[in-house]
Amino acid sequence: MKKNSKRAQKRISNRVYGLIKCRKPDCEIQFNPTDSRQIFCCSQHRIDFNNDSRKQKNECSSKLTKLLQSNDLVLEGCLNKIIALSSKYIHKDALQFGGYIFGIEPDKSVNQNTDGVINWNFYYGIEGYSENQELFQIHHRQTIPYLK
Repeated sequence: MKKNSKRAQKRISNRVYGLIKCRKPDCEIQFNPTDSRQIFCCSQHRIDFNNDSRKQKNECSSKLTKLLQSNDLVLEGCLNKIIALSSKYIHKDALQFGGYIFGIEPDKSVNQNTDGVINWNFYYGIEGYSENQELFQIHHRQTIPYLK
């Protein structure tokens, strides 16, 4: 049997394009593109530009993720203290003193036992206990089977 020995050859255009400046912000190189879509003088500048753009786009979501992780750490520490003190609830001031930031919880569920809303961060969540939302109960997702 004969093997197909033909390889795909890169086609080269006979078109000539005028000088353009590389689109990477800190590059001053002017070059003649080999294709009308080419906007960077080299592949490394294209990669650098796209990595920088992605980093800029992801910056907002990474800040939110860091806040949620920070809230989780605060709730974990507070839950450990509550358990050590044989208590069930923690005051809003203690959470704020620990560095908890209210109002950024991305997920909610309903506690079937109390019909209260649990505001989750990642693994830990808080449920308001008192009418004036001054006392809270802290929950861990894996230890709370009674969610709606």
